[in-house]
Amino acid sequence: MRPKLLGYGAVLLVMVGLFFAQVSAVDPAGLSVLRDRNQLFRVNSDGLVENTYTLKVINKTQQEQQYTLSVSG
Repeated sequence: MRPKLLGYGAVLLVMVGLFFAQVSAVDPAGLSVLRDRNQLFRVNSDGLVENTYTLKVINKTQQEQQYTLSVSG
């Protein structure tokens, strides 16, 4: 057992530990909300002002998920 070999083993164990810590810390879902750049607002046929957004939900798990969206304000 040489010190160099022990050092390589220690570095490998640290890297494997960091890998598993990072994998376990992944969020189960990703959410992205983007506002339409082309128009700031529009007025619909009822005279109400509307803003356009694009919502992207990413499921990072292998199981089917249900999400609830609510907006206030």
